[in-house]
Amino acid sequence: MNRINNLSLTAAVITLLIRKETRKTSLKFLGTIVTKFFLPQYQRKLRIKKRKIVNVDHELDNLIPFSVDYIKIYMNFSPLWIKSIYFLYREFGKRSLPLIEQYISTVGNLYKNGFDVSDSCQSTTTRPGSGRNIKLKLLHWADPHLHCVPSLHVMVVCYNHLRIDSIIRELTGGTKGYEKEIDYLGDQAIQITNSILYMKQHSINCIPAGLFALSAECPEFNDAYALNLIENLKKINLDSIERFEEISSYIKELYEDFHKLSKSGSNREILINFLLKYEELPKL
Repeated sequence: MNRINNLSLTAAVITLLIRKETRKTSLKFLGTIVTKFFLPQYQRKLRIKKRKIVNVDHELDNLIPFSVDYIKIYMNFSPLWIKSIYFLYREFGKRSLPLIEQYISTVGNLYKNGFDVSDSCQSTTTRPGSGRNIKLKLLHWADPHLHCVPSLHVMVVCYNHLRIDSIIRELTGGTKGYEKEIDYLGDQAIQITNSILYMKQHSINCIPAGLFALSAECPEFNDAYALNLIENLKKINLDSIERFEEISSYIKELYEDFHKLSKSGSNREILINFLLKYEELPKL
């Protein structure tokens, strides 16, 4: 069994805040979450600041049934990466701290890059009601659901898989003895990405947008990784979701379209233009 899953999230957070090497960056990251993720959404929701909002639902999203059964997987998004870097500290001690500090800083950049798009044009999807499910009610209450493109879930879980693998290689010269942990992180990247569709927190448009946005901040990321993730999404859904091959093809084609456009424009501009043009399409 991998050694990351059962680590204490509380111990991880306390450790990152106590260690002087990671304290400042951790606190700065918390500020980034507030100012670049939650505050801009509540500003718009409470009509304090007006921003354009585009609904990014796609007709193929209707083929994927809403299922609250995925909430535990979906909510593992933050605990996963926090426990991942805590594992590095427990395993490698002080020499891992500069790399952990850099890791946290980059996750903050992912949030900032997402905000760079949302500050010009926010995006949402149509979410089913929470009914009597308390966990879902809390999720819907806490998340105003206006920063869908690009998906931070996709960006962070894929970054976590790639960067933890890279750090382990840097500290040990390989991955021998850490295969279970790296495989676990890769599987979680797939499962959590999959969960955003079933939880209706994102549309199929948000996955390629998230993968594309990640490419600017993660040197370990490449097209092969993106296409492999998309292929794995197809594998786990092909037998249960009608026309999932069509869904998979759409995700792949949109990612490739973004990639082609990147030769003549910034990631931010490309994603903003996508949202503005998407708004002009006929409503579902």
